[in-house]
Amino acid sequence: MRGRRADSSGERSEYFERCVETANASAAWTQEGLARTQYRLSMLYEEAKKAPELAAEYRKRSTDVLEQYRVYSTPWVLGVGDKLNEFDDLQPTDEGRFIGRSLLQELWRRREFEEGGHH
Repeated sequence: MRGRRADSSGERSEYFERCVETANASAAWTQEGLARTQYRLSMLYEEAKKAPELAAEYRKRSTDVLEQYRVYSTPWVLGVGDKLNEFDDLQPTDEGRFIGRSLLQELWRRREFEEGGHH
């Protein structure tokens, strides 16, 4: 799967499952990085109606970690109210951080509003 984007929910689930397995076996992954992966995997499981108990467990674990580290998030990100964006904000840039387009659009809109553009 490396080098190409997963097209199906099943492929994405398999990829995130491998990430969780790797993270659990490695000290190189940060706690928030593992939680981010578990959160995304819980979303995929819920979408596919697959492994509801595991999805709930991953959702709980990941949101517990998010609550613990939320104090380090920027106010802009917290104001959007999107947990994936919060996880992205906590992920170091040298370890695969990605700020999605939805957050970037929201930040730009807020910046314009604060500067008086009121768009």
